[in-house]
Amino acid sequence: MGTGSQSSINMGQDIIVGGLFIQLIFFGAFIFVAVLFHVRLRKEPTARALEVPWRKHMAVLYASSILILVRSIFRVIEYLQGFEGYILSHEAFLYVFDACLMLSVMLMFNWCHPSEIRSGIKGGSYIRGIQMVHVAV
Repeated sequence: MGTGSQSSINMGQDIIVGGLFIQLIFFGAFIFVAVLFHVRLRKEPTARALEVPWRKHMAVLYASSILILVRSIFRVIEYLQGFEGYILSHEAFLYVFDACLMLSVMLMFNWCHPSEIRSGIKGGSYIRGIQMVHVAV
């Protein structure tokens, strides 16, 4: 796309759109595997699963996945419209469908950090929300 010729610009856009569709496919596969894991673990929980707050983390994973999926679909539509499209010419869409969604994902994972699971499995401390619950050394 950097050479400036129309054919290279078109090819670059096609590569970007193709990559975004591949991203959607693999992200959909990730969500499917997460749901499968959740169903199986709920059906037959392990002894460790009863001690660790994994359900809360799965809920955050699902919520963040939906937000990221919406953002990815927005990106596909944005690039399909091209450089002169309505979305790229209006900055508000960038704030709503990019910045706000990713800020929400970041805040969710800061509130419910995955290290709680790892720490709980190792028998150490983990945090529920903001309050420290258990410390074992």
